[in-house]
Amino acid sequence: MLEDWELEDELNEAQQLVASLGIGEQADSVVRLDAAHVPGGTRESILVPRNSQAPKQNKSVQSSLFSWCMLSLGLMAFVFGAVLIGWSFAEDRPDLWRLGLPFTLGGQAALIVGLVFQLDGLWRSNRQAAETLDELDSQLDELRHATSLLSTTHSNSAQSFYLHMAEGASPNLLLADLKGQLDLLAGRLADKR
Repeated sequence: MLEDWELEDELNEAQQLVASLGIGEQADSVVRLDAAHVPGGTRESILVPRNSQAPKQNKSVQSSLFSWCMLSLGLMAFVFGAVLIGWSFAEDRPDLWRLGLPFTLGGQAALIVGLVFQLDGLWRSNRQAAETLDELDSQLDELRHATSLLSTTHSNSAQSFYLHMAEGASPNLLLADLKGQLDLLAGRLADKR
């Protein structure tokens, strides 16, 4: 029974820490973990972040497919037109020249369009990679902050209160530290009786 209370207190502290870090603010990016899934069966529920990147990848695949199709068609049309123009010079046939010139120019235009879309796709993927790295960097900073807060939570309660206050922790965490100090004082008073 006492272990269940301790586990529930630790779970509440962890939830307060998660709330102070701002994790779980977006409703569409969290998964709810109910009491049945938590060891010890507490009454609370936990919010766990979920990563969803499917819509962005689908648009990127379509753009990439379009650019490669344009590059392929443009190259085929350019080569076909160039072969017709070369054949018209070799055989002295002006009718092949009239047919080959539009294919060559159209193929060049399609190649340029395909290259523009390919460069756009590279720019988007570079920007997405930079955003992902920035997000990862912020998550690492939050994790480092959470680790320092958790390491001070297991130290002397008076020390952890002042460390948390100096680091600008949330009022909930400071209140939990004060509660820990009061519990420690109540335990010492009970021992003296």
